[in-house]
Amino acid sequence: MRGGFAKDIGGLQGPGKRHGMLGVEFLLSVAEDTEWADENDVTMRKLSFNELARRGELCRMESESLKEYAVDQESIYGKGIQCAAMKELAKRTERVLVGV
Repeated sequence: MRGGFAKDIGGLQGPGKRHGMLGVEFLLSVAEDTEWADENDVTMRKLSFNELARRGELCRMESESLKEYAVDQESIYGKGIQCAAMKELAKRTERVLVGV
């Protein structure tokens, strides 16, 4: 049986387009759910955010979620994640200002 668990969590991206076990939609759903501050939830969000950044997929995150990472009021995500979120938000602002 091909796919199984990996398919259930969005791991298969189509023929020849596999990016590890976790699909972008799954990573986005984890990274964008910023309601909970439980240690395990925070760890999963950090891992998901970093994987999205590594794949160049932060552009697919909602701006509200990126703002949560950029502001990081509780200092739970770290400077690397905070800077990556700010950089993506700055790109979006620049596109709006330039009209692209």
